[in-house]
Amino acid sequence: NGDNVAGIGRTITDTTAKLTLSGGKLVCAGSAGAAWNDPRITGPAFVALAGRTLEMQFRYTSHTNGVEIGADATSPVAEAVTPGILLQGAWFAFDGGTRLLAPAPAANTDYIWYIVFKNPGALWYLSSDKGLTKRIGWEIATGLTGTLYPGFTNYDAVFTMEHIRLYDQVLPTPRINASAGAVTPT
Repeated sequence: NGDNVAGIGRTITDTTAKLTLSGGKLVCAGSAGAAWNDPRITGPAFVALAGRTLEMQFRYTSHTNGVEIGADATSPVAEAVTPGILLQGAWFAFDGGTRLLAPAPAANTDYIWYIVFKNPGALWYLSSDKGLTKRIGWEIATGLTGTLYPGFTNYDAVFTMEHIRLYDQVLPTPRINASAGAVTPT
C-alpha cells in the first residue's frame, strides 16, 4: 500500500484487500466503505502530447456511485480524475459529473475508452465491441497539458480491469475547426 511497485512509479492503495489478480486481469471487489481512493492505483507519469492516446479497458459488475478511470495531474490519483471516465449511476460522466455522449453503461459489457490528447485538450472515444468501432463521447479544447498520471480511484464499483495503456498516434490527432464546429482527423 502506497509504495512504488517494482521501482516503476506505480502506487497502490488497498488497505482493505479489495484488489486481486485473476486470469491476468485486475479484479476490484468494491470498497470497504462509501469513500473514494481506497482502493486506487496510480501509474508512472507521462506527458500529454498531441496524438497520445490513453486506452482503458474494463468491465463492471455492479456499482452505485462508481469508479473513475483515466489520468490526473496529481499522484496518487484522487477523486475527480481529470481527464477520466466516471461510471456514475446510469451513465458515463467526465470530470465529476458532465454526462458523456455515450449509451447507458451495461453491466458485464467490455468497454474500451480512449482519451486522445490534443495538447491542449482531448477527445474521448468509446468502444463496446472490443475496439472494432469507436464513437466520440466528449471533447474539450483547453487544458490537459503537461505531466499526467494514469490510474483509477474506486468508490464502490465491482469491476475487472483488462488494462490501462498509453500509445503514441494510435488514433488520428484530432483538430477542431472552430468556424464549422466540427472535429476532423489529420
